[in-house]
Amino acid sequence: MTRHFIFMKGNSVKDGAMWEFLRRLRVHPGERHEVFGDVRKLVTEEFVRQKYLDISPIPLTDPVEFKFQWGPRAAKETSRRELLQFVATVRPRGRRRGARGAAAPPGSGWWFRRPLLSRGGLSSARAP
Repeated sequence: MTRHFIFMKGNSVKDGAMWEFLRRLRVHPGERHEVFGDVRKLVTEEFVRQKYLDISPIPLTDPVEFKFQWGPRAAKETSRRELLQFVATVRPRGRRRGARGAAAPPGSGWWFRRPLLSRGGLSSARAP
């Protein structure tokens, strides 16, 4: 889910946004999870060590903030098509609103248009 969240947020997420996202999923950083164990350690150390995520400090922030991006292994193992298929299954239609409060049409977000416009279409597009 962390990789999908990063993708949906434009390929870079501040650490505070990541922790808030996980809290909404009832996975609380700083508390021991029965399946994931120490969630903060899992994300900042294990996923980074396995190269699924990159974490780097954001310059000129006080206190220091960090940003998460996909690591090289995530980019290599996950296609945009697979990612979009997953997002389509977990993101309910009609929640995203367009102009004047009308529901935006499915596939109208940049994350749907970008792979379609890429050379070769969805099947050959790879995640950034």
